[in-house]
Amino acid sequence: LIMIHNQNLVDSCQFMIHISWTWLHSIIYFAIWVGFWFIPDEFFDFYMKAAIYISGIYLVIQIIILVDFFHSLNDKFAEEEKNHCILLVVTIILTCLSLTGFGLEYYVFGRGSCTKNIIIISINLVISVILFIVSLILEHGSIFTSSLILLYTCYLTCAGLICEPSCNSISKKGSEIGFSIVASILTLIWAGYSALSSTSRFTDACTCSDEEPIFSLSFFHAIFALASVYLTMIVTHWGLAEQQAAWTTDRGKIAMWINFAAAWVTQLLYLWTLIAPYVCPDRDFS
Repeated sequence: LIMIHNQNLVDSCQFMIHISWTWLHSIIYFAIWVGFWFIPDEFFDFYMKAAIYISGIYLVIQIIILVDFFHSLNDKFAEEEKNHCILLVVTIILTCLSLTGFGLEYYVFGRGSCTKNIIIISINLVISVILFIVSLILEHGSIFTSSLILLYTCYLTCAGLICEPSCNSISKKGSEIGFSIVASILTLIWAGYSALSSTSRFTDACTCSDEEPIFSLSFFHAIFALASVYLTMIVTHWGLAEQQAAWTTDRGKIAMWINFAAAWVTQLLYLWTLIAPYVCPDRDFS
């Protein structure tokens, strides 16, 4: 439905294949659906193992898209001088929310003998604050983008810590369920948005006209395929079936460290965007 009304797809050979021979598409669809009932269990065992690494690739792509989205958002608001005050207010609000979030994480996840949680929270907070200060000093930095990175790091830290219920005081039937539902909805929304928006940055090699479309169906489907694999990992607790429970997602040590790793990769990638103009002075980063 999204593709049908996209004008960039009118002259795409891929799009013509999508809308032609619908009867053949239906037969293939039902054939695949029926065929899944006859797939041996060994295939699913292999899939569950491979899906962890496939999901890692998807997360890296999403982080790249997310950091680029943060920069694009900053450039959009910073173009006009009248938006600078709004940008500053939003930055202050995001920063305060992030610091408050980290404070709550210390309170909720740092009680008792949970030294590991305190260390993880402190590392992510310190790195985020350093990036905030660096972006304030460097010419190519933006504290608005840094505040978004700070907030996202706070979210990933909480998402990782909540995967280990042994060291947190969140009620399983209360806040934890709410956080899991909200996190799942955000994941679905972002997967759809990134799959649609990021494809407009790629030029489709297959075209039936002189003007190439700016929307790549191949990349669109590739992102959605990776996203579907990632979502299967979330709802199956990264293949750890024995940890499954009603109304819970993303649980276990694997999910915990994947969230932490995603936060660190995000911070590392953002750091690179700050120092890249100095490391590669001959390149145009505008």
